[in-house]
Amino acid sequence: HDALPIIPRSQQDLNAIDFAPYRTLLYQGNVNMIMSTHELVTAYDAQMPSSLSPIMIDQVLRHDLGYQGVVITDGLYMGALAQWTIAQAAVLAIIAGNDLLLGPWDSYEVQKVLDALQAAVASGQISKARIDLSVERILALKIEEGVIHVPPGW
Repeated sequence: HDALPIIPRSQQDLNAIDFAPYRTLLYQGNVNMIMSTHELVTAYDAQMPSSLSPIMIDQVLRHDLGYQGVVITDGLYMGALAQWTIAQAAVLAIIAGNDLLLGPWDSYEVQKVLDALQAAVASGQISKARIDLSVERILALKIEEGVIHVPPGW
């Protein structure tokens, strides 16, 4: 919670050991949502914490491991992300491939995140299609979990 852990393992070890449980669970279809964590996985991205890294979320998780479901961040207020405001981290998290953001703790912080995301979409930093993809994933999960009921044949 207070600092950015550094994971110095090789890509070979990460793939053989650390990612093995994910690979197994994904193969079995036992994953409804994944939380990205704030750690620096230097073998893949020595600059960005995994939760804000397109390499870790979009490439490794979504492409290499094949996960296409909902990804939620860990708290964007944590010390590991102290070099960014929550609003900046939110934009980076969406760009990386996260769908849900965890962190703003009051209406003021929520509004700053919404404003930053809206500005990022308006400027083209985040595409509307990228937002739509997250909405589709979230709605699909809600339907799957029975939170939203869809009439048969609809």
